[in-house]
Amino acid sequence: MLNGNGIPNHEVGTFPNSNNPNTISEQTVSERFTLCPTIISESGLEVVGQAVAIAYALNSVKFDPATAGRCNDEGECSLAKGQGNWNIEALGHETFDFGDDMNHAHVQPTGEYHYHGMPELLIEFLGSNNGMTIVGWASDGFPVYARNGFSNPTDPDSEVKELKSSYKLKTEPDANRPSTVTALAGGPNQGSTNPNIPIEMGAFTQDYEYVDGLGDLDQCNGRYGVTPEFPDGIYYYVVTDDFPFFTRCLKGDTN
Repeated sequence: MLNGNGIPNHEVGTFPNSNNPNTISEQTVSERFTLCPTIISESGLEVVGQAVAIAYALNSVKFDPATAGRCNDEGECSLAKGQGNWNIEALGHETFDFGDDMNHAHVQPTGEYHYHGMPELLIEFLGSNNGMTIVGWASDGFPVYARNGFSNPTDPDSEVKELKSSYKLKTEPDANRPSTVTALAGGPNQGSTNPNIPIEMGAFTQDYEYVDGLGDLDQCNGRYGVTPEFPDGIYYYVVTDDFPFFTRCLKGDTN
């Protein structure tokens, strides 16, 4: 069981800021995680919306990698509750700015500080155990590690290395993908503007594709292997420096 107030135990950026108007406030976090997680979907079940938090860090801060930002085919975009088929990513590009800090985190309108990617100062605070750092628990009960793992997933004596995702940018944009921001609304200090700026590849979730075996991790940014905390082996998710940064799907049962 994880109880907390959602306030990080490390330095954060300045909030509100010019791209995020929200102030951090205490939350009520009380989450239960199964001690015996089991995989029910090898391909993973996509987690959509806020009904189920995909994971929590050990300090009770939520992992929430997706955004509510959207664009339509005409390039009309909104950073908050947008309409359209193109999902805006918080990280990995410079087209849109969600005001995230040094921990790749920012604040929701509810005051909830949450991570979109690598929680750098949490990792520094926790330190490592034989080169690996467990940073949290996914809602299905499987552990979450940051960045590193054993080069041979079943050998705890093998070299520790940075684990890579198996996603890459598509060589060509999808059909009907907007190439220019023609209107931007709904974000802080944005009003409704016509910036007429190019939308670089990587700004949308749809700009990426999964290639089995390209990196170390599967489609849910996880793998099976031994860890210092689980010497007999377990499935675990990994926070990575590159897309998807954090898993967008869960393999275990959240009920």
